[in-house]
Amino acid sequence: MQRYDGNYYRERKRELEELDRICNEQLANVDLASSNIPWPDLLVENHPVEVPELLADYTSFAFSSSGEGVYDSFIDYVDENEVEKDDDLSFVHKLSLNDALRHLAIISRLSRFTIRAILAIIRKHFQAPVPKSSQTLMKTPIQVGKQIFPISGGQMWYRGIQSVLQNYFEYICPDVEQITIDVSIDGLPLFRKSRKNLIPIQIRVVELSSIPVFVVGVFGGLSKPGCLEEFLNPLVKDINNLIDNGINIGDKMFPFFMRVFVADAPMRAFLKATINFNGKHGCLYCTAVGISVPSKRGKVMTFNTVNATPRTNESFRGRDCVEHHTGTSPLEKIYRFNMVKGVPPSDRLHLIDEGVSKKIDEGIIHNKFGDIHFVVWTPRHREVVSAFIMKTRLPSEVPRRMRHLKELAL
Repeated sequence: MQRYDGNYYRERKRELEELDRICNEQLANVDLASSNIPWPDLLVENHPVEVPELLADYTSFAFSSSGEGVYDSFIDYVDENEVEKDDDLSFVHKLSLNDALRHLAIISRLSRFTIRAILAIIRKHFQAPVPKSSQTLMKTPIQVGKQIFPISGGQMWYRGIQSVLQNYFEYICPDVEQITIDVSIDGLPLFRKSRKNLIPIQIRVVELSSIPVFVVGVFGGLSKPGCLEEFLNPLVKDINNLIDNGINIGDKMFPFFMRVFVADAPMRAFLKATINFNGKHGCLYCTAVGISVPSKRGKVMTFNTVNATPRTNESFRGRDCVEHHTGTSPLEKIYRFNMVKGVPPSDRLHLIDEGVSKKIDEGIIHNKFGDIHFVVWTPRHREVVSAFIMKTRLPSEVPRRMRHLKELAL
């Protein structure tokens, strides 16, 4: 390998600096030349218009005699006849400037630097009262770091059910007689080539299906929590406290109830402290004993009976089937909670969305339903359906995108 002395690097540095100087001079000449290009003669009188006058017809900016803009509000006056009925951004006209910018940052997944740059441009050119930092615009909590505490296997943050609901219903009171929640717990990998993952604890109010799902706690680590009690105890204590005392929202006290825990099969076994679903005693609903049989992918566990004794809340807590348990779950401490029916062994995501839906699609497209025959899809049919599917807009929180039917087998 050829080696160079210090003179070589000093000479190269001087040449690069000279090249940079020449480039800057050329760019300056281009800017000066572009500013002196005359406008073409359009056979109309040319009346120079100041920027404040130009904006006055479209926004509610009020400009002083000095030319500085004083921001009143940011409302675009648009002819209703010019707005298409299917305009996806029509709701923006009902938002304030900060709310519209916040919504834009979320749906576009803008970085903090990009948000700060947009805010700086708006402040400089429109004198609008927007915040300087992205954290202020996005209302990022500043005390979250102090609420994180270490547990076995990682770190935990827990905000609380009542705190989350009180924050959402800050200005209104829900028109319901009671509050019943479902809890969802599932792992969320952060990177493809890393074991780092988050396990959010989410709740939904059964009586208010139109409101969003709330995150009340998050665990972060390289694997599942090392101690189930450390992970679930804050949630269990919170639920029991609300069951005893009710939940206070606004100026009204609501009775509080816990319904079910929703999770996939591995997480259900983890939360209930039972063996996994593919174990001999892994069935969550009955005492059937599995049999290991060979298959193309190795050995699989099958349950070849439907007449086994069903599991009950009493039999679960009494450990009638010792082989089914790996320990004691903190969920057993929840008042009046059914450990069998309160943790359903199935969910829509894996049975329908990611399960039978794919088989139905393949059966329709490739006509694989046996005696039931469908019209065989032509390439044109597939392209039209795929174009419609890929136009479907998912919530901004969903990172996945709808794909072409060619990728159905993946």
